[in-house]
Amino acid sequence: MAAQRVTGVIWWRMGVSHYQSLYRRARAGEPKLGFTRDYLQASRILPVILEMFEGREPPYELTYRWGAGSDPNGRIFPAADYDENGRVEIGQFIGGVPPQPWRIGDPRANPEITLPGDPDAPIPGPAIAQWEDRIKPLKPWLVLVQLDRNQEELHLRAYLENAPEDFREASLERVPETLRRLMTVRSRVGAGAASVALPGLWFDPMDFRDPWHPGPTGDRSLEVEEPV
Repeated sequence: MAAQRVTGVIWWRMGVSHYQSLYRRARAGEPKLGFTRDYLQASRILPVILEMFEGREPPYELTYRWGAGSDPNGRIFPAADYDENGRVEIGQFIGGVPPQPWRIGDPRANPEITLPGDPDAPIPGPAIAQWEDRIKPLKPWLVLVQLDRNQEELHLRAYLENAPEDFREASLERVPETLRRLMTVRSRVGAGAASVALPGLWFDPMDFRDPWHPGPTGDRSLEVEEPV
């Protein structure tokens, strides 16, 4: 499939709360301690989301795609305090298990996984320890991409700001500098987004590890909500 124009990007600089949402739900007998959510929270990005969805307010039902894989159960929906601050919740992963690109697992056994870890480590001690010892040092980012104003699907990727030498294909350096500069403008954990079109930013949805491509440039508007 040919590269398509990028019309929206949502990202998270991953922190422990995001890890807890992506890991798995606490099972019977395990303390919950934050391992209860099946979505990622995002504040201050509502103007960008409304631009991506042409003014239509959430909820949105979506298909998440990544290369040859897909999940038809994606959602963006208003948080309980949406009317107060516009916060949204993104995900609602069925059974508490996210799509493959955001799943904890073995990247060498499953090429669709980026975040290394044992998805069955007991909660809370071993589960938190693998975040602190294995995943956090990699400085991971989670990314959703909209193409050609498509309001029915978003494309998932994960990147490592501090990727090991033997896993450079997952490096954040694969993201074009224009977008990477927006994503890294602040160092605090949080969500951010950019809408409409970044000049020269195109994306091949079937290329899982190297989808970003240069394309036609021009004076197009840019709306940015920096990470918080």
